[in-house]
Amino acid sequence: MYRTALASLMLVPALAACGADPAPNASRTAPERDALLARVGDSLVAVDARTGRTLQRVTLGAHDASFDALYTAANAGDTTTIVATHPVSGRRLRSIELGGRWIVPVAAGSTPDGAVSGDGKVLALAGSGGDGESRFALLATDLKSQPRRFSLRGRYEFDAMAPDASVLYLSEIRDDGRYRVRAYDVESGALRPQVVVDKTAVGLLMQGVPVTRAVDPSGSPVHTLYRGGPAGAFVHSLDTQRGTALCIFLPNSRRAGPDWRIALDPRLDELHALNRDRGTHYVIRPTSGEVTPAPPGTPLPGLAASSADDARIYAIDPDGAIAVRDGTGAQIATLPGPSAEAELLAIRRSGS
Repeated sequence: MYRTALASLMLVPALAACGADPAPNASRTAPERDALLARVGDSLVAVDARTGRTLQRVTLGAHDASFDALYTAANAGDTTTIVATHPVSGRRLRSIELGGRWIVPVAAGSTPDGAVSGDGKVLALAGSGGDGESRFALLATDLKSQPRRFSLRGRYEFDAMAPDASVLYLSEIRDDGRYRVRAYDVESGALRPQVVVDKTAVGLLMQGVPVTRAVDPSGSPVHTLYRGGPAGAFVHSLDTQRGTALCIFLPNSRRAGPDWRIALDPRLDELHALNRDRGTHYVIRPTSGEVTPAPPGTPLPGLAASSADDARIYAIDPDGAIAVRDGTGAQIATLPGPSAEAELLAIRRSGS
């Protein structure tokens, strides 16, 4: 039995479905243990919270806030296998084969954050385009049935989806290379006529390259940081529940390099943006768009995770070690960490 405590940051012919793979040996039960889940590049590393030992390293596939499973796609010829993998054991939980070539879309950076709906029930897929069309599919995460497929004339790329997967948000790529966000209504099977409105009235078009994002545990809002635009870096904060957006420009960021990191602290309703090249760290209020410099030494909220009973707090130190603190904040242990670049995402307690 598994349960998860979120990180304190708060980031063609159809083929038959396959059932879950059998457990290795259900009669042997290991004692419960906490496993820290950390992002290292495009991998997810499970670390024993008692010893710091690496338990598993898997591809960081699509997931919701529960981290019950990671979803990846593998192509072979004209078929695609979607696999759900357990993040701690690395065990293959279930899979399904689909006709055609499909991928789990990556909207920013190198990992598919936001490709699973906030309720954990739907996985978004993107198909290979052709003949001026863009193809998408919505697949139930139980992997028991074929997905709902649709195509659109023009060039569209996946951006996000509503927490209940009732709306898919797509970036419409225009002939001049600029883009805007459109909403696809799943029930009606059509794009909504209006573009997603930008409340700051900076215009309906955006420019820049999406480099990183943070997703609220509920699935909305989705915060994506873009760099390289004419006004510098900005955060596009998309309310996927209401279909509205806010563009938040980061001051003095036109010359900032590509090494951005963004993290959400939902407890304080704050978003942190850090550029390591310039050593700048901003604290953002997503609801108002207010941006202020972070006090010196302020850590990113994504570097800590609390155990289910709040008895232990884990944080990645600058040297990559994992500091363990008790409920009062006093450090009680130091564990080896997987990497100085690691970002703690969640903590899972397992009985196997």
